[in-house]
Amino acid sequence: MAFVSRGVDGAVLVDVSGSAWRIGPPPEFGAFPVGSGDSLMGGFAAALAAGLPLPEAARRGAAVAAANALHPGQGRVDRADVERLEPGITLTVVR
Repeated sequence: MAFVSRGVDGAVLVDVSGSAWRIGPPPEFGAFPVGSGDSLMGGFAAALAAGLPLPEAARRGAAVAAANALHPGQGRVDRADVERLEPGITLTVVR
């Protein structure tokens, strides 16, 4: 599996079978992107641990990353921001 951040352009996820998705970009952009890549992976890992399917876990990770960028500093993620942003992050099947 590979999960690659594309910064403000979202991310790409490829699973072990070769299925691929384009995730995002987020519906809004914050002014504080430092740490958002780490937040993407942390949110993704937490969502997988909670039992979300792979593409939905990627969407959650992208929402956490976008929420991180809304506040100065790294890792300052508000759950309400994640919940508000997540539905607006697209999942597009690439192959």
